[in-house]
Amino acid sequence: MALHYFDVDVAQRCGVNAAILLSDIQYWCERSKGDPAHLREGRVWMWSSWQGFAERHPYLTVRQIRYALGRLIAEEVVLTAQYSDRALDRTIWYSPADSTIVANAFDNSGE
Repeated sequence: MALHYFDVDVAQRCGVNAAILLSDIQYWCERSKGDPAHLREGRVWMWSSWQGFAERHPYLTVRQIRYALGRLIAEEVVLTAQYSDRALDRTIWYSPADSTIVANAFDNSGE
């Protein structure tokens, strides 16, 4: 059984669903911090489609995910970017705005 956690302050500010998705974004950025492909502009980023979020959080609909991500972005809790060189690739990359998961996180000496 997977356990999902969220930040109560973010839940009060943006909603519980948004807080759950922020926790997911933080988890994947932390997990990707050793992968140079996820380092852009001095931050670690993750990407996921709305369907990908829905598969990891089957209790949320795609509509709820779109709304929650919109709240995180509007409140500047999560940053977004598009890094594809291909015109048709509209993949959105996400990074927590106050992230401690930045370029210097590539130092894995604490693990």
